[in-house]
Amino acid sequence: MLGEMLELGDEAPSALWGIGQEAGALGADFVIAVGQDLAKQLPLGAAGVDAAIVGDNQTATELLDKMLRPGDVVIIKGRGAACGGRLPKP
Repeated sequence: MLGEMLELGDEAPSALWGIGQEAGALGADFVIAVGQDLAKQLPLGAAGVDAAIVGDNQTATELLDKMLRPGDVVIIKGRGAACGGRLPKP
């Protein structure tokens, strides 16, 4: 689960695409991009990996709540409040 990384400025699109590519290479089953147009670069880089693009952290957390199963591994990159102060529980 990854946000738009606006703090990277002009480098954000290529960084998101590269992270998506790395997620695919490492065998990720699913990626969640949080944001708007810029967020689309994550799943584009992760070609062949199932993906969702959601508009906000709350929606991303709700999606994780529905998807997670015992034994799943989740990597979240975001600010401290990225999941509203809580992580979903499998």
